[in-house]
Amino acid sequence: MRLYLRLLNYVKPYWMWLIVAMICAGGVSALTATYAYLVKPVLDGIFIKKDTGMLFILPAVIVAIALFKGLFSFSQSYLMQYVGSRIILDLRKRLYHHIILLPLGF
Repeated sequence: MRLYLRLLNYVKPYWMWLIVAMICAGGVSALTATYAYLVKPVLDGIFIKKDTGMLFILPAVIVAIALFKGLFSFSQSYLMQYVGSRIILDLRKRLYHHIILLPLGF
C-alpha cells in the first residue's frame, strides 16, 4: 500500500489530464452505445416504413458519430500516453539526481 501511495505522488501533477482522458473514454463508450441505439430507427424507418428521408439522414448521423468516436478515442490514447511518458520522465530525472548526489566512492 505504501508503494502504491508513493507512486500516486508521481500522478498528482497530471491528474487533470487523466480526468480529461477518462471523459474521452466515457465519450467513446457512449458513442459505441449510440450505434446500437440507431439500429432500431434504421430498421423501422428505412426498411419497414420505406422512409427515403431517413435513408439520407441516418448515414450522415452514423458518419458524424464515427468521426466523434475517432476523435475521442485518439484524444484518450494520446493523453494516456502523454501522462505515462511524463511520469516515466519524472522517475528518470529523480533517479538521475539521486545517482549524481551519491558519494564518489559508492
